[in-house]
Amino acid sequence: SSTVDIVEAQSKYGFWGWNLWRQPIGFIVFIISSLAECERLPFDLPEAEEELVA
Repeated sequence: SSTVDIVEAQSKYGFWGWNLWRQPIGFIVFIISSLAECERLPFDLPEAEEELVA
């Protein structure tokens, strides 16, 4: 599929056409992995402990 096909599919159903509502588990995995990649809470706690010890 091209990007145009994706945009058309999402705009066809409006807000409910977003894949967020069709893939809730995928959305949760995306949010968790995004937080881990940005080193945000709670994923930065083990790193902070190492910095305090050193």
